[in-house]
Order: sequence, then C-alpha cells, then structure tokens
Amino acid sequence: MTSFGAWISRGKANDLGPLYPNKDTRIVGVPANVRDSDTRGPDAGSYLHDPSDIIADCSTNQPYLRAALHTYSPLFGSEAYALQPGDTELRWRRALHNGDALLVASDGGDIVGLGHAQGDRIGALYLLPSHQRKGTGSALLSGLLSVLNKRGIDEARFDVVAKNDDAIAFYRSRGAYQIGRRINQDARGDTEDLVFAIPTAQVSSASPPTTRCHPMDLRESWEAQAQQWITWARAPGDSYWRFHRDQFLSLLPPPGKRTVDIGCGEGRLTRHLKGLGHQIVGVDASPSLVAAARHLDPAMDIRLADAMELPFEDASADLAVAFMSLHDIDAMSAAVCEIARVLEPGGRLCLAIVHPINSAGHFETERADAHFVIKGDYLQPFRYSNVEERDGLTMTFHSQHRSLESYSLALEQTGFTIEALREPRVPDHDITSERGRRWQRLPLFLHLRSRRK
Repeated sequence: MTSFGAWISRGKANDLGPLYPNKDTRIVGVPANVRDSDTRGPDAGSYLHDPSDIIADCSTNQPYLRAALHTYSPLFGSEAYALQPGDTELRWRRALHNGDALLVASDGGDIVGLGHAQGDRIGALYLLPSHQRKGTGSALLSGLLSVLNKRGIDEARFDVVAKNDDAIAFYRSRGAYQIGRRINQDARGDTEDLVFAIPTAQVSSASPPTTRCHPMDLRESWEAQAQQWITWARAPGDSYWRFHRDQFLSLLPPPGKRTVDIGCGEGRLTRHLKGLGHQIVGVDASPSLVAAARHLDPAMDIRLADAMELPFEDASADLAVAFMSLHDIDAMSAAVCEIARVLEPGGRLCLAIVHPINSAGHFETERADAHFVIKGDYLQPFRYSNVEERDGLTMTFHSQHRSLESYSLALEQTGFTIEALREPRVPDHDITSERGRRWQRLPLFLHLRSRRK
C-alpha cells in the first residue's frame, strides 16, 4: 500500500519503528479462526499472530521490524522514500491510533509481513518477497477484512500505486474495484495512486463471481458529498475560477427570455449568469446544494428538482446550461430529452462535461510527455470516482463515463443539432508544474453548443 511505503527509514537495513509506540495504543489482533491452518493456503509457511504473541517472544516490549529497501514486495510494495531516522517512529505514532487493527505474520520467529487498518481504510499490507504466493498475503488481507466486518464496516478502502499492475490484479481477484484516482504531491516527485474499495464480507473462492452493484445512485452520491463540494467549489483554487468558467462562457449566446441552469449545485455559475443579465433559474436534485445556493442569494430562483422532471412548461426557455452536470446524472439521455421539452424551437443547450478521453484513462507518469493509457473499454459506460486534493481540501467526484457518441446520440435523438464543439486546453498562465503541462496535449473538458429544431 502506498502509505506504508512512505514509512520506511533510511539505510540498507532499517528500523521501521516500534510496532507498539506507547502503552495506551490498543491494537486489535487477528481473530482466532484466522489462525486455523485452512486459511493459510496450501503452502503457507508463516502464521498470523495477535501482536501480544510477538511481545511475549521479545526481550523488549517495543520490538522493531527490520527490512531493507530491496525486500519490499513487488506484489504489495510501493515506492519507498528515504526518511530521517527520527521520522520513522513519528509516522508510526501517527498511524497507530487507539482501536486500529494490526495483524502480523511471522515465520520461525521472524516478522515477515503485516497489515494495518484505521477506520475503514487499509493503510498497509506488507509481505517479504520470500513469502509471496504462499497464501500469507491473502490471509493477512482476509484477517483485516474480517476485523473490519465485525466492527460493522461493510467496505474498506485503500490506495495502490497506479503502475503496480501485480498488486492491482491481486486485489481485483479478491473483489476490489476502482473508485477513483489520487495525485500525491511531494517535493521528491508526484505520484499517482488508484483508489480501491473492497467488501469486507468475503466470499469463498469456490463461489461464483458476482457483479457488485453500487450502493448509491449519482444523485445520492452527490448529496452525500454536498458539504465537501460547497467548500471546494467556493474556494479560489478550483479550475472553474482559474480558467474553465471563462472558456465555457465564450460558447453561450446572449441573455434571452429565460436561462435554465441544469445541475446548478451550490450556484456559482448561476450567480455569475445572473450578473451577466440572464433571467436565470437554477435546478438541482441535491437538497443540501439547493439550500446552499438559496442561502447565498435568497432572491435567486433555485428549484429542487430532478433533471428528468423539470418544473417548467413546454417551450418556456430559450437557453439551457448544463455545466459539468450531465456526466453526474444516471439517466443522461432522459435528461437531454427533458431539456428539449422545455426549450423553444431554436433554443440552445450549452453543456460542459469531463472529456470522455479524460474519464477513460490516465497518464502513466507525471512528466509533461507522459503516455496516456486507456486500459479498459472506452465505448462502454462505467461508474467511476476521483479523489482530488488541493490546498488542504479533499473532494470525491462521482461520475459516469460515457463515450462521445453517447452524448451525440442523446442530442440527435431529441432533435438537437450540434453547432459548436470545443476541446479547450489548459492555458499557459495556469501551468505551474510538469504535471499540469500534460493537459495541454489532451483535453480535460468537452464543450458543446446545440440548437433545438
């Protein structure tokens, strides 16, 4: 796991710090049934232990795990950063809070691996190369998931370095699925992680594979993230404020009789269009976001409604705006059909979405000339989530990937003709790093203006 890779200290054979930083730390050991031999795999040469077993075998109550950089497992390991010796213990003290789960694997008295979880996050799963593919890693993962499941946690989350194909394949084979991506900004070099979720209730390997259903639809997901989005959207560092809003506005026609903002969220674009002279009405399905928009401008007309059931008469608007919202709507085609209903003949729909190329793949590295890779099926729709961090804020974006053809067909089948299509590049004034320059070669967003017949 990525976070554990950052805990390694400097040197060829280094202390990773005390497993038990202080007596007040309560560490949960492996349940008794996980120690049974039938859970260790046919060739398992190591055993899972309650941490108290380790203490009893040591002359000190603060045993140290020693490992060289090269012993980090290609299967479970990650990029290791050199740390000052004193930094190691500090990281352990921060990581092992009261109530954390820590499982240790040993072989002949030697510690060969460990797993650590805090809340619903698995922060570390480490195994020496000599003990790979013997069932030990699977037993560590199963043990952690069992502990979390007994605590009422249905799903655990964790990060994997994006280029660690072996680890990704291992976790997918055990029911994990990707929910997002994360960029770790560091002075020593940025890295990209994939964020995964895995059910804590594990099924037998003999059981038939199942298709996991997402617990919430996109509307519910955004309502759950509403407070985080309000903070994120109103902070000045977002791409909306830096360049994206103005790029999108260049596509819009002048104000007319009524503009409807579909998926207005907390209302930042709605307020701006009102200031530009539009007779604006905002619509969103999230009660929390609607309340936030109304609170900031009580005089603005904001409606709580679904995009598939707009609260307007037929042909009652001449402009509809869907800025970064259609990819966040489950029934996108039905929403476009409803927008067509409320627009008068000749009315326009202007939309901005995450570019389908963007949502389909990822850059392999942080370099400006990095290759962009699509490993899955671009043409098939799929749910995804991206975890983004900036300026101390964290936001999870839940969306639906769809091909460009899917949007084009939705417009075509509801009587729209595409007038303009734009793939705006990130402007030079916004580039502050090599990583940002990548998006001058591929588009982040797609803009469309279409006219209703």
